[in-house]
Amino acid sequence: MAYVLDSFVIAAINSVPLSLLGFFNYSYMTFPDRTGFVLGELIGFVLVAVYFVWFWTGGRRGTPGQRVFGIQVANAFDGQPLTTSQAIKRWAGIGTWMGIPILLPFMALGIAAFVVSIVWALLVLITTIASPTKQGVHDRLAGSALVRPAGAGNGWAVAFLVLGLIFVGLEALVFILAFTQTASTYMPTDFWDRYMHWLWPS
Repeated sequence: MAYVLDSFVIAAINSVPLSLLGFFNYSYMTFPDRTGFVLGELIGFVLVAVYFVWFWTGGRRGTPGQRVFGIQVANAFDGQPLTTSQAIKRWAGIGTWMGIPILLPFMALGIAAFVVSIVWALLVLITTIASPTKQGVHDRLAGSALVRPAGAGNGWAVAFLVLGLIFVGLEALVFILAFTQTASTYMPTDFWDRYMHWLWPS
């Protein structure tokens, strides 16, 4: 839930340079061309890295989403704030960067990168669940750990989960309603063929 909340913050931050540099057409909610798509995604990638590394270091001890839920990130050995090096290792360990090859114009490489990203995300999840201290492979790599104050409740998490489920339900309803209409009303019948060719020309 903290990560979902951070995603909204990141999306808002990311929209500023994309709109100022003309990499995203907000009238049609799309990128103007493939170059804009690649550059826009790379800018977003850098902003996400800076966002997490900055909030995990210094006296901040957590992203805004994490702080809402009382979560703090610290050095696993002495509880001190993470160094920049540790924060970079932790972010790298989460594996977001593994999706970068998707931006290259080669379908096979893009699909492979997508699969690797999913497998790594599952590895992070499984190692976190299996760890007695809830330290996933990313925390072990960085020597970090997540902690919550003993008295921290779960009220925010439950409320956010309920709101998230309602939002997903509404999105699913809109999606279903859109596809019960005639295809030509919403998208060309060859939409996916053209999109895949645009994303991976080779």
